[in-house]
Amino acid sequence: REEEGGSSTWSKEEEEGNLRGLGNLGEEQEFNEEEKKQIEELGDALIKANRVVVFSGAGISAESGISTFRAPDVGIWTNKIGLAMFGTPFGWWLIPSIAWRVYLSYFRDPIAAASPNPGHYALSVLEQIKSSQSTSSHPFHIITQNVDCLHQRAGSSPDLVSELHGTIYRHKCSKKGHPQSYIPTPSSTPDPYFSHQSYPRCEIEGCNSYLRPDAVLFTESLPAAEWNTAEAAANKLSAGDVFIIVGTSGVVFPAAGLADLVVSRGMTRRIKTVEINMEETMYTKGVDMFMKGASGRFLPAVVRYMMRVMMEKKEEDDETETSGSYHSNVDHSSEEDDK
Repeated sequence: REEEGGSSTWSKEEEEGNLRGLGNLGEEQEFNEEEKKQIEELGDALIKANRVVVFSGAGISAESGISTFRAPDVGIWTNKIGLAMFGTPFGWWLIPSIAWRVYLSYFRDPIAAASPNPGHYALSVLEQIKSSQSTSSHPFHIITQNVDCLHQRAGSSPDLVSELHGTIYRHKCSKKGHPQSYIPTPSSTPDPYFSHQSYPRCEIEGCNSYLRPDAVLFTESLPAAEWNTAEAAANKLSAGDVFIIVGTSGVVFPAAGLADLVVSRGMTRRIKTVEINMEETMYTKGVDMFMKGASGRFLPAVVRYMMRVMMEKKEEDDETETSGSYHSNVDHSSEEDDK
C-alpha cells in the first residue's frame, strides 16, 4: 500500500519551494489532546492514502464571510415568494431586472468582497502534496456545492474541482443558455457589467435575452459534466483512501446523496471518512471521525503535521543512506588492507 501511495517523505526545499498557499495558512492554533490525536490520525491517513476526495459546502465559505443562503441574515430562501422570484428560472424570465439586482446584492457582491480562508489554502497545499507524492492518476479531487470559486482562487487546480451547483464566475443568457464571451472576475473594483441600474444582455445576434449567472437554480438539473466527474472521483476511492466532508449540512440533494453514498461505502471498502463541521449532521454517525470546528482551524494544522512528519522521514532516510554509504566505504577499505 505504501508503494501505491508513493513517497511518504517531504524535503525542506519542497516546503520552501513552490507550494501555493503555504503562506496563507494563518497562525498556528491551540488544540486539546483529543483534537491533537484527530489531527495526527487524519494527517497519517492522508500521507498513506492513494487518493483523497474532499466534499465541501457552504460552511467553508461562511468562514470567508459569505452567508449561507438559508441563514437568518439573508433569509431569501426561507421566503417562498423570494425563492420563486429569484431562485428559479421563472423569476429570471418574468422580472429579470429585479432578479439581477437581487443577485448582485445577495450573491455576487458579498462573494466579490470575500477572500479564501486558511481552510481553502490548506486544501490547495494538500492537493500539491498528494500530486507530487502519489504515483496514481488523479490522487486529489474537490467536489463542491459552492458557486464562489474560492477553492480555485486559493490555488486549487480548476480541473480538480467539480462545481456541482455551477458558478457565478460564468454567465449565460436566460433564454437559450448561450455562454458569454465576457467572463467577469468578481473583485472589489467597480465594473459596469455589474451595475445595479442596468443589466447585461446576450451578445449572440438575434437573441438579446437577459443574462444570469451560470449557477444552478431551483428546479434545474445539475450540470452533467460536473456531476459525472465528481461521481467518477468518488467511485475511485478504495481501501486506505480518504474522503473528507467539510462545512456542509447534507440537506441539499442530489449533491448530498453523493457524499452519503461514499460514507455508506466507507466501512465495506475501508475508506477513511472524516467530517469537519461546526455542528453534527446527517453524516456524523456514519463517518470514522468527526472533527467539530472550523475547517480553517483544523485543515492548516493537518497540513502542517503532514509536512513535519514527511520531513522527519526524509531526514531519517538521508541519515540511513549516508550511514550505509559510510559503512560500505569502510568495508572496501578493510578489504584493500587485507590484500
